[in-house]
Amino acid sequence: MRHYWTLIRPFTMAAPVVGIISGAMLAAGHIAAEPWVLLSDAITNIMYAVLSAAFLNSASNCLNQITDLEIDRLNKPDRPIPSDNISVGSAAVLSMVLYLFALLTATLVQPHGSNATFYIVLAGALLTVIYSVPPLRTKRDGTLANLTIALARGLLLPVCGWSAVASIQQPEPWIISSTFAIFIFGAATTKDFSDVEGDENGHCKTWVVKYGKEKAARLIRPFLVCPWILLAILWVTPDFFPLLPGANIPLALGLSCFLAAYGIRIGSNIQKDVLENPIDGNHPSWKHIYFQYQVALIGTPLVYLL
Repeated sequence: MRHYWTLIRPFTMAAPVVGIISGAMLAAGHIAAEPWVLLSDAITNIMYAVLSAAFLNSASNCLNQITDLEIDRLNKPDRPIPSDNISVGSAAVLSMVLYLFALLTATLVQPHGSNATFYIVLAGALLTVIYSVPPLRTKRDGTLANLTIALARGLLLPVCGWSAVASIQQPEPWIISSTFAIFIFGAATTKDFSDVEGDENGHCKTWVVKYGKEKAARLIRPFLVCPWILLAILWVTPDFFPLLPGANIPLALGLSCFLAAYGIRIGSNIQKDVLENPIDGNHPSWKHIYFQYQVALIGTPLVYLL
């Protein structure tokens, strides 16, 4: 069981779980006079959406490790499949079961009779397959790979949480989630710095492989800062962008400034590490990017709730 637990990489569930809760809180803050009452009433739908996202995250982790077997033999030989602790067949069965659980759980989320959550989870599942499985396998192209990850983890995740509480047939969840997607589009490359040998062998032209570490680091930096500046502009210019009303402006600006400043610091550290230090394992700044995203997911709905 220990190897199967390692295979699904449970520590990666934090972002999907927080993303769902963030989207649900954001919906309540936008549409309800008493948002905490609405969240309490929708708690069952929210929990089912969280479970669905967790199952989907685990399923995609299994699938990715199956399709990346030859790459992982070079980059991550201690993982359960390349170390022969779990067979490809067993991992495939587990992945399919988890995908099924994700979709079945999503069908239980039906606020006001809507099946939107199921279709969002289905779209997310298809994106994970497109990312990993030939013939499409967008992982082979750095830009398409980042776009696929950004759509799944940046755009759809908070919208999925919103769908557990309210209708997604309005622009607000898509606008806010788009800023998250822009962030993820650049930040996703951070995981590729230590994987050059395996990615080259597996014909995956990540930004790091295609452009080199120094240029890839420069490409990442704007994506760690610009989304938060964009979000601040949307918040403070209601006459021009009347789609995001109701924000606590001082709190919104404080959050945006913190995220942008943190992004500048992270980008600077990435550039410095690339120039001065060899990178072994995930880039040292990856944990800071992960934390930055969690702060954004938690802080954004609080702008409307406080």
